[in-house]
Amino acid sequence: MKNLSVKQWSVVAILALLTALEPLSIDLYLPGFFVMAEAFKTDVAQIQLSLSTFLGGFAVGQLIWGPIADKFGRKKPILLSLVIFVAASIACIYARTVEQLWVFRFIQTVGGCGGIVISCAIVTDFFGQDQRLRIFSLLSIIMGVAPIVAPLIGNGVLHVYGSWQGLFGVLVLMGVVLFLLTAFFLPETRRKDLIVADVGGSVIKGYGEVIRIRQFLIYSLVAGFINGALMIYASNGPFLIMEAAGFSDSQFSLIFGLNAFGLILGSYFANILTKRYTPEKLCKKPFS
Repeated sequence: MKNLSVKQWSVVAILALLTALEPLSIDLYLPGFFVMAEAFKTDVAQIQLSLSTFLGGFAVGQLIWGPIADKFGRKKPILLSLVIFVAASIACIYARTVEQLWVFRFIQTVGGCGGIVISCAIVTDFFGQDQRLRIFSLLSIIMGVAPIVAPLIGNGVLHVYGSWQGLFGVLVLMGVVLFLLTAFFLPETRRKDLIVADVGGSVIKGYGEVIRIRQFLIYSLVAGFINGALMIYASNGPFLIMEAAGFSDSQFSLIFGLNAFGLILGSYFANILTKRYTPEKLCKKPFS
């Protein structure tokens, strides 16, 4: 990482912010669950469903943005994804029913996940093979920091503005800033001769070929179960910690941050281990 140029570091910084957008969008509004339930005259379980629709949109969006980035390059699709994210975040502010919130959160993450998906492709395009794993580890650390920071920011916004709309206002501001950074400072990393002219007919075939690769399927299932457990914790944490256990929203933010700190440590040690072991060895027998 020390041999990165200034330009490469600027790209890493933008990719880190794009990567942080999804966990921030998930965790920023967690302290506001009870305020939102009161505002929409419903129970917390209905507000929790907005997190489920968010994750559903994230799953759908990942299937869309990859092929789009292969056809149109990296930069323009990221800009489009951020426009969708900002527009949906504004719509969330003006939602009048919890059902509208569900829909707007779905659209929000379909847009927001574009930056995350395409960031991975940019790392592959822009950096050497010896740099990629360490950069991916760095991005994982960022994704670990974001859940710590997000509830603290959300709690602060609630105390300052006293309304849940301010939480989505922060996401709007983040989306606008990322759009400007991407537009002016992120280079197009996809070579023009590698841009696929027609990806429509090959997408389904490509996905079919990928899921038949046994190693990919195993690693994907492991990662899926781990992330699934994290999302179950994220969606049920506000209810269990604040309502069932009786902790305040400030205490919830600290407890949530403590768990996320463990993710940071794991990513940090993974980064250290990559200097001594190959990824294959780390995943199978790291100390053999």
